[in-house]
Amino acid sequence: MALIRHPTGMDKRVRLHRFAAVAASALGLSSCVTYAADLERARRHYEVTEFARALAVLRLLGEDEDALGHADRIRYACLRGMTDYRLASLAPAGRPQDRATFRQCAHDWLTRCAAGMTSDPSALSAEERERATRTLRELNDEARQAPAARETCLPADLSPLAVSR
Repeated sequence: MALIRHPTGMDKRVRLHRFAAVAASALGLSSCVTYAADLERARRHYEVTEFARALAVLRLLGEDEDALGHADRIRYACLRGMTDYRLASLAPAGRPQDRATFRQCAHDWLTRCAAGMTSDPSALSAEERERATRTLRELNDEARQAPAARETCLPADLSPLAVSR
């Protein structure tokens, strides 16, 4: 197969490979921007007390959580934990199991957030750190008073302390 030379001296295959590399990089960058935008959208829902909507966005984002950067993973864990915590308080009185499940999930996610905060305290604002720490302390006290065997809410490949860089 004869190479067709471009006026600049590059053959078509080299140009095609370069184009493919640039396109793949652009897609990767845009997907990171999309994940960050999703995290921001979930945060906005949380701030206006649309906790169910925040959780829906966070659950979808959680499927690709590994695409987030280290600081965004810590923010994700914090927001996910605080959202579960708020939803626990809104669970109907006739459904105590829902309340318990949300509180257990809040505990798992906030434990993961706390582990991340030790390695990168600047990932969260001072207010977010204080709120997450206070809430985790409350949940830890509750867990000590009524220990129960239960499953974790975190994905199977993530331990509560696994917040990798």
